[in-house]
Amino acid sequence: LIAIGMLESYGEGAAAGPEYTHYMRGGQPGFYPDIKGKNNGQIQINLYDPFGFGFRDKPADKRARGLRSEILNGRAAMF
Repeated sequence: LIAIGMLESYGEGAAAGPEYTHYMRGGQPGFYPDIKGKNNGQIQINLYDPFGFGFRDKPADKRARGLRSEILNGRAAMF
């Protein structure tokens, strides 16, 4: 439970750099800052894309299509 709280605090921008903008202040919803190398280098993987498949490096059109699909799937799940 403590670990989940720590991750949630970090996800809200507690340990993020100055380039991070919270989604309530105009940032991107669903963006989770990288944690690899934090805590004096003790954390060796990221929570998003832990094995480095390059999901954030996709072209803009594929990312936009994926975001649209995710939004539509979320809306369908609400029904």
